[in-house]
Amino acid sequence: MSFRKLVRSTPLSTRIYGAIILFLLTVLMIQARERAAPNTVPPPTLPENVTGLVITAGPDRVDLTRREDRWYVKQGEESFPADADTLERLVQELRELPRLAVVTRRGNYGNYGLADATTRNVRVEGEGGDATTVELGHSAAAGDAVYGRVDGDAAVVRLPRTLHHRVSTDPDDYREMVVARISENSIREIAIHSEAHGTVRVHRSPADDGVVEERDTPWEVSGALIDAVGPVQQQRFRDLFQELGTLSATGFPSPEEGPERRAPFVELEITTVEGTVDRITIEPPDQNRRFPASATTVAYPFYLAEWRVRRLLLGIESYLLPFMEDPPEM
Repeated sequence: MSFRKLVRSTPLSTRIYGAIILFLLTVLMIQARERAAPNTVPPPTLPENVTGLVITAGPDRVDLTRREDRWYVKQGEESFPADADTLERLVQELRELPRLAVVTRRGNYGNYGLADATTRNVRVEGEGGDATTVELGHSAAAGDAVYGRVDGDAAVVRLPRTLHHRVSTDPDDYREMVVARISENSIREIAIHSEAHGTVRVHRSPADDGVVEERDTPWEVSGALIDAVGPVQQQRFRDLFQELGTLSATGFPSPEEGPERRAPFVELEITTVEGTVDRITIEPPDQNRRFPASATTVAYPFYLAEWRVRRLLLGIESYLLPFMEDPPEM
């Protein structure tokens, strides 16, 4: 018997009752799906307009402030530009947390790293004075998670491990590392000044008609040092302009102590096509092979990695020869 004939042969009352039962089962399934699981709690509710973050762990504290869509990190009595992408990702991840699985409501917070100096607290502040606090403890025993609490609630919950990696009490982890953005197209000339080697000039290669030549690179280099060491490889020009395009520090001296200042051994003077001039001054390396530096593009000193300094100096070993532990054989 076909399904259609079976339905037609079934009494009307049976068909009505069956439809009602099917409808009720559907409603129950929808309600069960939408009902929150009994072992979860709501995620934190962040302020609508976040104006700051305060991160603490024991005596350590980092204050981060958002003003006019820019983030700043406080170090000592000063504030420095912070990496906006890093902080916006942290806020967004907190804002998009799902309902949180509950581990326990029985206390014993010390067992979960939520009652000692290792606990990290993230306080998210809004412009109206409202705030939300999230605590991060030990790594969870199972799953890619860490133990945590929200706004002092009794429940210990699981939080994504990615939050563990985003939250730090080291201010340098939030500093804006880019200290100069000078595009190749904006540069007319670069003069590398050195007391030991004189001045090396990197300048555009003019054609007979005054138009830049179309070649592998439109740049030439001149100076007594170049006459001594020989031609500069084309890749070295590309390295130089790549660094100037987004020059990144490797760290910053403490605002309280400052770097051990020494006389610079080289200075880059960058003249733009509009006639403005920026300078990058580099000092001899410290005991950690970091090069203290300063620039007119930022108002604070910073450290450069040795490999970046090499690229800024066209890979010419003569500049760094006095600071090498094992100078190359000549």
